[in-house]
Amino acid sequence: MKILLGLDGSNEGVETLKFALNLPFVNKEFQAVTVFPWIDTSEITGDEVREQAEQYNRETRKEAELVLDVARDLAKKKGVKLSSAVLSGDPKTVLLEHVKNEGFDLIAVGAKGHNVISRFLLGSVSDYIVKQAESPVLIGRFAADVDFNSMDQLRILVGFDNSSKCKQAVQWLERLSPDSIASITLLACVQYQYFYGISQTVLNPDFWPRIEDHLVQGMEKSKEALLAKLPGVTINTELRKDVNDGADAIIAFAEADKSHMIVVGNKAWNTLDRVLLGSVTTRLSHYTKRPLLVIR
Repeated sequence: MKILLGLDGSNEGVETLKFALNLPFVNKEFQAVTVFPWIDTSEITGDEVREQAEQYNRETRKEAELVLDVARDLAKKKGVKLSSAVLSGDPKTVLLEHVKNEGFDLIAVGAKGHNVISRFLLGSVSDYIVKQAESPVLIGRFAADVDFNSMDQLRILVGFDNSSKCKQAVQWLERLSPDSIASITLLACVQYQYFYGISQTVLNPDFWPRIEDHLVQGMEKSKEALLAKLPGVTINTELRKDVNDGADAIIAFAEADKSHMIVVGNKAWNTLDRVLLGSVTTRLSHYTKRPLLVIR
């Protein structure tokens, strides 16, 4: 399991690093990466301006190296092997190109950066990465009511809509070590309001029961698969009916359950998928206070 840690020096980036280092993957391999804005001085004609640009490059790279020093220290304390790399350019394209070239299985980034270099390194780049990356993406968001750094037993919540992407997300969890997981909950949400404007004569009387059965049967099949691959882990299923918003329902459940991580498949596009879960990934990435794992 090759995991890229995109760092920017922000607190959320550091917390995401700590969380990712604790994830119970088998044979995990980490690389911490930071991207800094490089000024091309090759076409600058004025000596004074060129010197200022070169000084800026040196100082910014030095700051980037300090960001990676934090990652190296944390990994050393945990006894985890970690390589590092300083890259330059537009983080949106540079990070994704690096992931593709190096064959990473997972990208982990903080949800938002705050300092000067953060705006160049990550900032709102996490949104772009979630939408464009071919690899799964872990977005770090953290609530004060859960200790994310001393996780002996993970509590995982899966937003379930029975789509192919959702099933891939469930299968992806089989890579985790069962000894470090307390529970996995499959949560399905039905949003009836998508059809409130349709005449009831158009809908078959058993339309909603059939949708609910579709979800329940899908959850039961996924539960059986998880139990076979993760023996000893408690697998729960939950169906919430007539929710106002799928993302809000998932966030509320995660807070009540004190889940350590939310997992969703990205992205549901057809009509049935919108009824079952809705397009929740973007809303979750903006509003949840739990780490969000998005499986592509």
